[in-house]
Amino acid sequence: MPVVNVQGQNSVIEQSPPAFITDGELSTAKRDRMNASLGPVLKHIKNMAERYHSARQGNTNRIAAAQERKTNAVTQLENMKRDYIKHGLKLTKENTAELDEIIREADEEIAECSKRKFPVQDMDEINRRAARVRSWPRHEKKYFDGDKRHCSDQRKDAEKVRIAKDGKLDVAIQSPRHSADTISSGKACLRARAKKGEPMTLGLKQAFKMDYRGEFQLNTNPQIEFPETWSKATEMSGDLAMVDDALNFQIWANFDAVAAALEKKILEEADDANAIRDADRPALIAAAKAELLEAQRAEEFANKLCERAGLPVFRPYDWPIEVLLEVERPPPKAKPVAPLAPVEVADEDAPIDFEEDGDAD
Repeated sequence: MPVVNVQGQNSVIEQSPPAFITDGELSTAKRDRMNASLGPVLKHIKNMAERYHSARQGNTNRIAAAQERKTNAVTQLENMKRDYIKHGLKLTKENTAELDEIIREADEEIAECSKRKFPVQDMDEINRRAARVRSWPRHEKKYFDGDKRHCSDQRKDAEKVRIAKDGKLDVAIQSPRHSADTISSGKACLRARAKKGEPMTLGLKQAFKMDYRGEFQLNTNPQIEFPETWSKATEMSGDLAMVDDALNFQIWANFDAVAAALEKKILEEADDANAIRDADRPALIAAAKAELLEAQRAEEFANKLCERAGLPVFRPYDWPIEVLLEVERPPPKAKPVAPLAPVEVADEDAPIDFEEDGDAD
């Protein structure tokens, strides 16, 4: 089961992973192809998952053993108190010193073991996700060349860089829009609403209308069809009336005033100093994602160094599969474009054939 690694902290929250592909078993052929391409990486992950599970189970067994020793000591202490009371004797600290020491040591061991956290790696989920990327090219780049520091120090620095790059991506995504782009979008929304609130004047422009006998007669009672009439129930709609468009009509009738008020409100609330233009945001997000991916790969390289040294490593719950399995995401395939049909160009010097009139003599 994946874990949530709080940035800058050692706390871990376990949560159920989403179904990535399917909950079904992998076929033998797919598993063989996957092991052929990702065998060393999957073997390392499996070994670490087993090691973490063994350490977690050993820690659980220590807690259970300490709890049992504490329970037995408490039971003996209660029995001793009843015996002393029954015989009218006074129970002193010297009499309970041994049992008290057992209880104290058990409490300390339980508290110490309860604080320990162990990484959790769901091999079933990893295998399902690995089946999807088994044909991706391997990522062969090495990191920390010439760095003589301990792997744990390398990992700490790599984690700091990754957190900084993650923050940079958050800035690129969450930064507000520039006021100019916001005003443009706001006016577009107003124009769409004004279009819905525009009354229909066709009834005013009609000079004649047809009566029930199908004959034209003078239109002596011209009408304007306001959006308000669309919200009333008709024979076709029954009781299911449409939404009243009074607000849209108000925007249509006072478009300039409403647009000016909206622009003023946007400018008052704008934060253009920290804003990003719409045209610049996609490139900034793409660059930040590329930097974050590179930082994640460097951290994963240090993660595996630490695991080979016997140090447990906590990964974020949303760790990319291409980083974990050391593969490169292939570039998107270009969609084929159908060739354009050749356009025939008329010859200006060619004689013009006129059709003969069949009624001519």
